[in-house]
Amino acid sequence: MSTESKSRVLIYKRADFLTNETRTLQAILDEALKACKKTGQRVQKVTGEEDEVRRVLNEHRKIGSAIGGVLYRYTPGHHQVVMAPNPDAAEWSVAQVLPPTLSDKQKAEFVEGLLFFLVFENHMIVSQSAALRLGQLEDYLSHFLRDMAKVTNQNEIVILKDVPSEKLRKEGLSHVRAVRFGVPLAKSVSESQSPSADTREQKKTIRHILNNQRLSLVEATLKAFGVDMPASGLTTDDAESVEVLIELRVSGRRVEDTNELLDQVGNLFANMPDRDYEVEFDDGAKLKGSDLMVKTTAKVEAEGGVPKTNSVWKEMARYLKELQESKTIIG
Repeated sequence: MSTESKSRVLIYKRADFLTNETRTLQAILDEALKACKKTGQRVQKVTGEEDEVRRVLNEHRKIGSAIGGVLYRYTPGHHQVVMAPNPDAAEWSVAQVLPPTLSDKQKAEFVEGLLFFLVFENHMIVSQSAALRLGQLEDYLSHFLRDMAKVTNQNEIVILKDVPSEKLRKEGLSHVRAVRFGVPLAKSVSESQSPSADTREQKKTIRHILNNQRLSLVEATLKAFGVDMPASGLTTDDAESVEVLIELRVSGRRVEDTNELLDQVGNLFANMPDRDYEVEFDDGAKLKGSDLMVKTTAKVEAEGGVPKTNSVWKEMARYLKELQESKTIIG
């Protein structure tokens, strides 16, 4: 199979812990991998899923002074749907394919998603996929270290934080003043009057159109404020008449607890996959979610569209070194 080039987004995160853990994530992970040498000891059964979804840390290597790993998601026994494109057919043929048996007579499972990571001390570079996001990596690491390897206390949770991006650092932005999300919840439609109209009378209307993925968030928020919802709930038919903007804002005198709360909220939404939020700072500057992340796009080797693990790890190590040398991250 020929080798091709594929783009991967590499995201920087800083590992932290819920409790007063003094060891680094790298040190704890290294201890956990020594305690769970067999891959079967590193399988997590995901709760809250309708199917028997599993996550497993499979490949892991020493990459220079760091640890590289690949997290997989799969569902035991699931078939994969395939179809045969035919431009002349009214409908394309569709079939289900069973997982194959490998050359060593091992029954295989179809991989639904994978996530690459590299960890050095508490620095982490991550390349996620549609099926495995940063939040799932946090959940897996917490479960693996705490419940499977038992190398942390029973209340420990791994938290992967953003650090201020280069843009934010250069602008010297202060504390978070407000966080808005749902801007827009689906897409914005702009309408303005004719250019010939008096500029003082021109108005710009932004409609925040709902879709199914965000209706549950809106319903939950309205219910929290005591709003009686129709039995059928909100539907996409309501999109033309419902506009949504949720905002957390500090007004008046600030206290330290408020500073910490909004700073944490601003960091929390940086993990949202759709980047549908905006952060406003005390000095009036506004940044979209993507501005708050330290990330880059790298070219890696791939076969059949699947990235080669060693190539991804190599680019991750290069990017981490670049961030350290440029002082984008400290430590």
